[in-house]
This record gives sequence, structure tokens and C-alpha cells, in this order.
Amino acid sequence: MTNAGSSWPAALPKGAADIMQRIVDNVLDLVPGAEGGALALPVDDGLEFAFCSGGYFPQAGSLLSPTASLAGLSMLQVATLHTDDAQADPRTDREMVRTNEMKSVICVPLRYRSQVLGVLVVGSTLRQAFAGEEVSILNGVAEFIASAVEAATAMSRVVSRSPGEPLAFGSAQASKVYEYVANVADPTLASRIELEERIGKVMGEREFSIVYQPVVALRNHQLAGLEALARFHPGPYRPPNAWIDDAHRIGMGHELELVLVEVALEASRLADPDLFVGVNVSPSVIIDHRFCEIVERLGSGRVVVELTENEIVAELDSLIGALARLRRCGARLALDDVGSGFSTLSRVVQLAPEIIKLDIELVRGIDVDPIRRSLASALVTFANESGARVVAEGIEHQAELEVLREIGVPFGQGYLIGRPGPLPVHLGQVDLMAEAGER
Repeated sequence: MTNAGSSWPAALPKGAADIMQRIVDNVLDLVPGAEGGALALPVDDGLEFAFCSGGYFPQAGSLLSPTASLAGLSMLQVATLHTDDAQADPRTDREMVRTNEMKSVICVPLRYRSQVLGVLVVGSTLRQAFAGEEVSILNGVAEFIASAVEAATAMSRVVSRSPGEPLAFGSAQASKVYEYVANVADPTLASRIELEERIGKVMGEREFSIVYQPVVALRNHQLAGLEALARFHPGPYRPPNAWIDDAHRIGMGHELELVLVEVALEASRLADPDLFVGVNVSPSVIIDHRFCEIVERLGSGRVVVELTENEIVAELDSLIGALARLRRCGARLALDDVGSGFSTLSRVVQLAPEIIKLDIELVRGIDVDPIRRSLASALVTFANESGARVVAEGIEHQAELEVLREIGVPFGQGYLIGRPGPLPVHLGQVDLMAEAGER
């Protein structure tokens, strides 16, 4: 059941809104003769019929006077109020009386400790519909209902805080109680909160490292650039993309990717300034102005922004605009994993990358598969005519490297050339290979 007229459901997380709606739905079964139920919750101007069921459903979103309505007086006096003829009772809200046919009404304040959280309103179209027993029943469950409303509010506070923001409820004990209640109401919150804490800790305590994989000229093995790759330390091992995907799922993706880029570019300043440095980022991060600021501050005109070809680009115009700004400060675009999907040529035309990276699936076995060889050769021709350079990824065997040389692929990377590693050690490994290639 929805309450389009009320502002409360949209302001609460789904689990919290569901709790409140179930309260008013089930009150009709609790009290014989009840034909409508509502939770009247405080707003700036008084009370609002926030969650409604039965005959009160059309009144969702209606505002009640804090002093000229039975619900308002119930909250003000912290007392259960009951009328058997709402049409004639001077305490009732006249506008509400005119817009519904409820004649018997019970209003029960929902008290939680020293607070009144709202009012439960139950109505019937019949006069004298409720005997003293129904009033007693509602009074008896009022404390439970108030606790449920407080749980929903606590859940809202847990969920609506900014990602990574600590649970601040006055004390560590209170924080644990609220978290427990919220998790009972919506079990998916437990994993989300735990994930927020883990990713926040990874960023705050730098529980990751950056390794660099060399990109070399295949003709002479001379080092041309480095691709920065993240490695996360907390166990058990999970691939970097799993961490980043989880961070985006809970709204912390931009912050995590920006931290990784900043650390990678800062460390790479120790390397030869003639080497390019590739960083992998999501399209939405490229659009984020903070990414461009980091590139301008630390990039020294040699950053290659690597964008995965098979990612969905929802805001293509914004992405193209962001790339134009990056190019003005010397950055270049590499389209990653080209050849792994069907949108390759369309993406190349739209984004005009300076570097096209052949996907590992296209490179693997290229020495024995004429179809792979033909497709890679066609992409090399396409790149040459469009002014782009080609880098082959995932080279693991000498025979693959020889074929890539033959078809004119100028650059490559992979375990045959060099594994990802710390910057100083890794440069030494590439130098050794360059010497071996020259012999």
C-alpha cells in the first residue's frame, strides 16, 4: 500500500516505511469495528497523517492542527482521547470531519521514554463503535507501537547518514542498540554497515598498495609506461574490482577510486618523467571534477586514463566534456578491453581514444587462431588510420609476442614482459628483460 500524499514514506528507508505501514494495516484486525487507521507524526506545522489504511487512506498527507484536533490534543496532553461522535465533538479537526465519515475515533499517544513520537488514530463510520475494551487494547499495545515507531526512526537515522559517517547516537551503547534494531528490521543493513566500515578503514588507514605493470615497445622492449593497479590487503583475498564494485554499491565508489588514483600518481612521480602512467577509473569518476583536479595537480602531463570498453556509459555527453578538460592538461584516454564486446568501433568513434588496448581474450592464443589474428590486425589498421596507438594486454607466451610484432602492434604488457610490482623493483625487472631482448 502506498501513500502518495504523504511526505514521510519517501523520507524514510523502505524498511522503516514498511514497519510504520504495517502498524496501521494491522490495527484494523486488532480492534473490532475499526475501519480506518493512521499514524499522525509531528511536522513543523503540527501533525501529519503520514501512514494510513482503510477509510483514512485518502487522508494521507493531511495536516492536523496541534491544538484544534483530537490527535493534536492527545499528543499535547499525552493522554488517550476518545469520541463517539466526531461530527459533533468540538475537539475534532473540522476539515478532517468534513472530508471523511469517521464518527467514532480513538487517539492514543505513542510514548517512548520521555518523548511522544506521534499519535495512533483509529476510526469507525459508526457512532459508539468502540467500547472501553477497545480503548484498553490500544492503550495496552501503545508502548509496543511506540517502540516500533522508534525502531523505524532509528533505522532511518542509520540508513540516511552519509556513507562512512559514524553512527552517532550519544553513546556507543545507544549506537549498538540502534544498529541492532535497524538490522532486525532490515537484515540487509548489517552487511551494508559492515561494508561501509571496512571500506572506510581501507581508505582511512591506507590498507592497500599500488603496484605497477610495465608497458613496453614490442620492437625493442624499451619501457614506455606503467599501468597502476590496486591491491587490497584485508583478507581473505578479493580482486580489486570486487572492492570497487562494493564501494559503488553503497555510495563510496568515487571516494575509493579517487584515493587510489591520488596515491598512484603521487608515488609515480619517482619514475622517469617520460613514462606515461595509466590509471583505471569508472566513467562516473572521470566526470567528477575532483578527478580532473587530481590529474592537474599530480599528473605532470603524462596520465593515461584507462576506461573499460564494456562499461555502460550513461552520461556520454558529460564524459566527452570531462575528457576534453583532461586532454587540455595533457592527459590521454586509453580504451581498455577492446575486442571483448560488440560496441568497440562505436566507442572508439565516440570517445576518440589516443590508446586502444587489445583485450586479453583477443591476445590469448593469437599465434594459433587466425580469426584472432585477423581481428587484431584489423584493429591495428583502424588505429593507425585514426591516429591511435595499440597496446596488447595479457601477453604470456613468446609465440604470442612474435605474432603481435608481425601484425604491427607497437606496445604490449603481460606476465611475459613483467608482472605487477612495486615501482623501484619493477623497473629493474624490465631493464633486465630489455637487455635479454637485445641479445
